[in-house]
Formats: sequence, C-alpha cells, structure tokens
Amino acid sequence: MEFIMQDICSYSQKFIVTIYDIDIRGNLKPSSILNYFQEVATRHAIELKVDYYSLIKQNEYWVLSRICAEIDRYPKLGDEITVVTYPIAPRMIDCDRDYYILDKYGNVIIKGVSKWLILDSQTHKIKRINPQYFNGLKFIDKRAIQSPDWKVEPVNNMTEAFKSRVRLDDIDINRHMNNAKYANIAYNALEPNDILDKNIKEFSVNYLYEMKYNKDYTVKKIYNNEYDVIIEIECEDRPAFRTRILFDEK
Repeated sequence: MEFIMQDICSYSQKFIVTIYDIDIRGNLKPSSILNYFQEVATRHAIELKVDYYSLIKQNEYWVLSRICAEIDRYPKLGDEITVVTYPIAPRMIDCDRDYYILDKYGNVIIKGVSKWLILDSQTHKIKRINPQYFNGLKFIDKRAIQSPDWKVEPVNNMTEAFKSRVRLDDIDINRHMNNAKYANIAYNALEPNDILDKNIKEFSVNYLYEMKYNKDYTVKKIYNNEYDVIIEIECEDRPAFRTRILFDEK
C-alpha cells in the first residue's frame, strides 16, 4: 500500500528504529508505537495551527481519550519506517486521528486509530470542538481500522500487580502523565513469558482520568486467557487508564 502525501490534509515522517524503541525481543514496545503516533500528530497539528501553543491561547488543549493499534509485523532495530497520520472530520466533542506505520517498501505494518478531546485549561472540562480549527481542510474518509474495539470494559476480580507514584519524568507539557508513559506502566505489569513467548498483536487503550505529579497509583490486571489481558491503573480511588492487550504466538 503506497501513501503519497501531497497536501496538508495528511502528514508523514521517516524514522529509524532505535535501541530505546525496542523490547527484550527486539520488537517495538507499545509505548514506542504511541510515541511515533504522538510525534507525527504533534507535527501535523503545528502545520494545521491547532497545536498546543495555538490552542492554549484560547485556554484549550488536546487530550488523548482512546487509541487502538493493530500490529501485522514488527520493524527491527535500524529499520527505516514512515509514520503517516491524518485527522478525520471532527464531531461535536471529539476528533479521530488515524495512523499507519510503513516499512521502507511502503507496506503497512502497523495501523492505529485514536480519539481526541479538547479540554478547558482552567476547568479541565470537555469543550466543543471549534469548527474553525479545521476550516477548509479536505478530510480523508478512509479509516486505518474499520471496526476498532474502542471501549475497554471494566472487570472485577483483578489482581494487584504493583504500586508506584507519578514521577517528574512522567509529566508532559499539559502537566499530567503523558499517554505513552501509561503504556510503559501497563507493559511492566506483564509477565516475562508474555514478551518472550508471544507477540503483542493488538491493543486498545482508554484514558479515563488525568494523573498528576506525585500522585500514588495502583496497577491491576486480569488474564482472560493466556492471549488476552486487561490492565488497569487506579489513581485517587478511580480508574485512570485501562488497556486490553491481545497476543499471538511468536
């Protein structure tokens, strides 16, 4: 599948897979996938003038609400990849953004879809999306994933994996935990054999509550079966993050 970026409706950027992107098997970590997605989304937002510094003038900022990814094949250390992104026409209170990661031959190896909200920087409440933010943009209607499992349902009888605290390195420009940092926490709740004996095939993430600096949190998990795990982070007595990770055999 070949992507040719010709106008501002989409954005693409080349990367080289580095040593800090990969896990003990040499596969991209989920947090690395999210970092690539986040990087191109940020770059594209700057081009569209809907980035952090543009919106904060209106006392607004973007937050990631949900994201799903499907991995067909993992790039390896030193591989050249191209990450492509584009927004979908916004609705009243949310805006979807899709992603593709391509190998050097233009083949799609990873796909992603995401939902973004705009919050008021003073009240931290959800605001309607200003239609002028995307005025005149020709939206692409092709979806990277046709029927994503957006919602990760809460479950009972989860087992505590560990406790920790939000550190300074976890905090991003919005002064809450960065979306990829949550993924790192969830990754550390997995068992070694999850990574050594299996591949992460897909994952869905729900961001439920902003975690702030120095707050304590508890990580819980439950295996539906050996290829299906749900991980939840609880902070201030409420769920802050929930992900479902599906594996297949390596």
